[in-house]
Amino acid sequence: MNPITNFFRINHSLYELLVKDSISAHPNEACGIVFGLKNHITGFLPVSNISTDGSKFILDPDEHIKALYEIDQMGIQDLGIYHSHPFGPDHPSETDIRENSSNTQTFFIISGHSDKWGLKAFNITPNGFTAIDIKVELSE
Repeated sequence: MNPITNFFRINHSLYELLVKDSISAHPNEACGIVFGLKNHITGFLPVSNISTDGSKFILDPDEHIKALYEIDQMGIQDLGIYHSHPFGPDHPSETDIRENSSNTQTFFIISGHSDKWGLKAFNITPNGFTAIDIKVELSE
């Protein structure tokens, strides 16, 4: 679970890798875990999406547990879950809210089409969501 923060920082090259991962899953949703220290995103681990619905994600439970173990072994923090919206909104969908409103993790959403992709972060509640700023930095 991520620490409470008002914003996240991510290096531009890592941001680009996360977007590439999302594009590679197109037209399905990519998903995985974002990790780092406090509010600094230092990496991500892709996890297979086992959903048969192209507009939804379900983390493969075995891969999810393995990824959490790897993060723990690295001595860093699980900052949240990422998934893509290849055709959807740049914020949590109604499905995201309905299925994750009791989850206290931050949700990172990579959305877009063609060459216009972006990364945003949110806390989801039963009443909707709250955005968390992401600052893309040019250097580490």
